Amino acid sequence: MIGHSAGGQLLGINPLYSKVHQVIAVAGSTGYIKGLKGKSKILAPVMFNLVFPISSLIKGYGATQFIGMGENLPKLVAKQWREFCSQAGYVKNAIGKTVHHDFHHQIVCPVTSIWATDDEIATQANVKDLLRLYPNASTEMIELDPVSLGFKAIGHMLIFKKSHQTLWPLIQQQIKA
Repeated sequence: MIGHSAGGQLLGINPLYSKVHQVIAVAGSTGYIKGLKGKSKILAPVMFNLVFPISSLIKGYGATQFIGMGENLPKLVAKQWREFCSQAGYVKNAIGKTVHHDFHHQIVCPVTSIWATDDEIATQANVKDLLRLYPNASTEMIELDPVSLGFKAIGHMLIFKKSHQTLWPLIQQQIKA
């Protein structure tokens, strides 16, 4: 399974986890507020504690685009995301509340997170926070430093841009491994 951001985070709550033989999480981390950096560290608390509640009430969705924090979210997703990111442990914070399956301990397949040092969300601390959720899996962190790889930035999203296609073989190597 190859997933970006949330696509690489949620295997531990998926009942079909046993069908996955390997996880490659690109920018996969928890998004724990205290582990963020840069403008995300400043904007996330505003988004979770002010923007989400107000926009969910007025507009019916969690408005994030206007502050540069990604796509707008359905209001219940926004509420759940706030719950996930409010403490270390991410999705585990919602087990028994809004999430009713926890398969993290059953996952034994290799889990690799490929992250960039300039990513404000998938920081080293938040990548470690995600990988610790899989105590029975072999885990690996692959750090990408944009400058040493010849890029001005990689961040959370740029690895998928054509301008960064020289990074794609790193993902391919993990598939072959």
